Amino acid sequence: MTHQSKKDGRRYSAMIKKAGFDVIAFLKNAFEEKNFWIIFRILLVTLWLGWSIPFGFILQNFKFFKKFGFNEMRKWGKRCLKIANVKCEVIFEKELNPTETYMFASNHTSPFDIPILSATIPYPAAYIANKEFTSFFVTNYWVKSLGGVMVDKKSRSGLVSAYKSIYNSLKKGNSLIIFPESVMSPDGKVREFKRGGLGAAAAAKVKIVPIYIYNAPSIIKPGDMHVHKNINIKVYFLSPIDTSLLNEEEKNKIDLIVYERLKKLEESLN
Repeated sequence: MTHQSKKDGRRYSAMIKKAGFDVIAFLKNAFEEKNFWIIFRILLVTLWLGWSIPFGFILQNFKFFKKFGFNEMRKWGKRCLKIANVKCEVIFEKELNPTETYMFASNHTSPFDIPILSATIPYPAAYIANKEFTSFFVTNYWVKSLGGVMVDKKSRSGLVSAYKSIYNSLKKGNSLIIFPESVMSPDGKVREFKRGGLGAAAAAKVKIVPIYIYNAPSIIKPGDMHVHKNINIKVYFLSPIDTSLLNEEEKNKIDLIVYERLKKLEESLN
């Protein structure tokens, strides 16, 4: 078994491109990994999420559709945590308002961050996702239908289009989830944030909730697929940043403001 791979998470992108997200081809690549059967079970529950898509088509014009989709994603996240026997403690610095629109901005240190957030974010929210990761029909459907945004990072026009889509989705009342670092941190530390999505949130005057996931790399490290079981993690939801109260200079530095909040917490934990 070989694990000589990029450690920032871009290995997953390469695997997806190689397989074209053909499930069998992806499994052939994954079969070379340690704890293959855990990966296989996680893939199965992800495919099972696809069974809810026909119901989504039926319900998508009803007001409760977002809640239905949120519940399906939440169940998926909890099942993934259960398969790996992850114990998760959730800490809220301040209670969130279920009627408000939020941008949830999380650090990104492991591929398991996505099921962790799906299991712990308390209200309906959709992901801002890299375009290549939505080539799988299940993720493609749920990202789009819940108001999420697919980002093509290869071109400036793609980034501009994503900014507009994020802004419009937030203005429609869709809460979104973003990883401002853009790629997984190879050393587990909070790294420089990209302004794009956070800038769109500031322009839309929605509140940004910084999230810090503690110890996720102990489950799966970036660039690896070796799943470690029986890990304890913590998810910190910090007090929302009300961007409507920021002046123009502060809005232009919103990426730095969110970064410093998370970096300060990280330093207090380590």
